[in-house]
Amino acid sequence: QSVFEGNVDFVMHEAWTGLESVPSWDPHVKFAWVFTSLTNYSDIITYGSNPVFILSGRDMVAARIYRP
Repeated sequence: QSVFEGNVDFVMHEAWTGLESVPSWDPHVKFAWVFTSLTNYSDIITYGSNPVFILSGRDMVAARIYRP
């Protein structure tokens, strides 16, 4: 079990608004951006992974929802 000290609101805000910065700190992510925002609390994102060993890179689409 891991316990992280921190403010939950800050972490959620950073995870929700910081999607485009993920490739700068995660070497497995090639790109990430919000395709469209449906509401203030839901959107559709796209992101791509870099190749890892024998696996080729992949492009993904995902829906996100945030319940404040």
